[in-house]
Amino acid sequence: MFGTKEVVVVDYNPDWQGVFLKLKHRIDGMIGDLIIGVEHVGSTSVPGLAAKPIIDFDVVIEDYSMFTEIKSRLARYGFEHLGNLDIEDREVFYKEDDEFEMDYHFYVCPQYGKGHIEHIAFRDYLIAHADAREAYGVLKRRLAEAYQFDVDTYCDKKTDFIRKILNDTLYRLEIRTPRLFDVDEMGRFFEVVIPHTFVKEGLPSDHETALEEIVEKKKQLLGYLNRDVASDYFIALKEGRIVGTIWYGPSGDLIKEGSCGTLGHLGEIGTVFVLPEYQGQRIGKQMMAHMSTILLQKGISAVTLDSGYAHAQKVWQHLFGQPKFVMKDQWGEGIDHMIWEIQL
Repeated sequence: MFGTKEVVVVDYNPDWQGVFLKLKHRIDGMIGDLIIGVEHVGSTSVPGLAAKPIIDFDVVIEDYSMFTEIKSRLARYGFEHLGNLDIEDREVFYKEDDEFEMDYHFYVCPQYGKGHIEHIAFRDYLIAHADAREAYGVLKRRLAEAYQFDVDTYCDKKTDFIRKILNDTLYRLEIRTPRLFDVDEMGRFFEVVIPHTFVKEGLPSDHETALEEIVEKKKQLLGYLNRDVASDYFIALKEGRIVGTIWYGPSGDLIKEGSCGTLGHLGEIGTVFVLPEYQGQRIGKQMMAHMSTILLQKGISAVTLDSGYAHAQKVWQHLFGQPKFVMKDQWGEGIDHMIWEIQL
């Protein structure tokens, strides 16, 4: 259920948390077995913040694999899917003539999607920073007075404030080359991200191939630090913590084999990993852009990239289109290995 077009901002009401819990109980009863959870977001989720009296909540899902079933089941309860309304990774649902006690905004979001990640980051920042919370409340009251019957402009005028906080926190990233003192932390990093990748593929985290890949990535790092092979390597850090990696070096045997030798002369981008809790924050894209800039400065305008992970293949297909080569059933029946040629 959506609120009226009139913009009304009121003092924070502690009863809002109880209203959200009623909504959460309602959602759990309809689709609780298909979701990860329900998060209270938006201004009513921030104690002490003036807000429009409308409860915003995210129904968090693992990915879109269950979305069709969720949509179908919600339809049986009278909820219409309105699409994402031009907000990435945020599906809007609406029930006409709902007699619930408060207006609400109902979103379904993948856990690592842009919509949910930004909702949580902005909420948590306002909860933790009283000065920002106060400034945002003042801004909202001023805009509500100036644009009382223009909700679209009211929302647009808040964008710069919200975007600045997200850019200073969620999207603030340091990218640099790894150093010797990073070796231990990077070892622990690989021991997290590689088993997590295997679990996402439906394989056990202690799969023999996963353990072998952890060892191989550690050797690759030491090879870079010891300058055994000409390569480029970057790590991404947030608040001093390593959250992502990316590497460039000679193409591996799989690329040479799968391309029948036609791409063997190109270098390969690989070891693109992001810690699970930081996925969905565009870290991979930022690392890829940084690596591309460095390679272009060296006169390198084309690279290869390959993957045998179905989830990663979907990401690369979204970014780079269809692969140039597909090694059918490389890792078992129905498990292909894909190879891209990328122009930087």
